[in-house]
Amino acid sequence: MLNWTFVKFCHTTRCVSNYKMTAMVKALSKSPENTLSKPKVPAITLLDVLGVEGDAHMGTTVKHRSRIKQDPTQPNLRQVHLIHSELHDELREAGFNIVPGQMGENITTTGINLLCPDIHCS
Repeated sequence: MLNWTFVKFCHTTRCVSNYKMTAMVKALSKSPENTLSKPKVPAITLLDVLGVEGDAHMGTTVKHRSRIKQDPTQPNLRQVHLIHSELHDELREAGFNIVPGQMGENITTTGINLLCPDIHCS
């Protein structure tokens, strides 16, 4: 389990992924209200066990309305939402006008295989 108490991510965060590509955070987003899209912000703070400080989905129990209706005491397993910008590219090619944060993500990345983070996955 990652321990990322009070780690601050900014647009300049860069690293080298397992695939020898430059991995980068392209955009950061958050919203204090339950909205589908989230406005871009210059920085976010990740709080251990809680999620993105100031985001509507922050907390130890579920925040999605459908899950609250089922059982409001369920643990919150979706505290930080990441989407790779390559998905945005695919959707734009299919005719959708997608921008970072529009699908509710907190962190939009590029060069990171979020669907298969294991280096041995193909």
